[in-house]
Amino acid sequence: MRLIDEEYTRHPFYGARRLSDWLGTQDHPACREKVGRLMKLIGIQAIYPKRSLSVRDNDDRVYPYCCTSFPSIILIMYGVAISLTSGSGTALPT
Repeated sequence: MRLIDEEYTRHPFYGARRLSDWLGTQDHPACREKVGRLMKLIGIQAIYPKRSLSVRDNDDRVYPYCCTSFPSIILIMYGVAISLTSGSGTALPT
């Protein structure tokens, strides 16, 4: 665990696979699963760009649910017209 921690301090972007390969070159062969368990036990994780879940897709529609700046708006969603006048959310027949 000391070797894993020292190498992680030098290269924080190394994951379990690369650390496992590095340990093999240091005459301490260990499988990827064991290195991953030890990394989890120490509390370290490789630093790399994660998935961008907050980035909006350009094909997605934007529904203005909060329209406080517009006095009267009729939103048409799912075939139902909804009037948002003066804060009342009453449904209008279409």
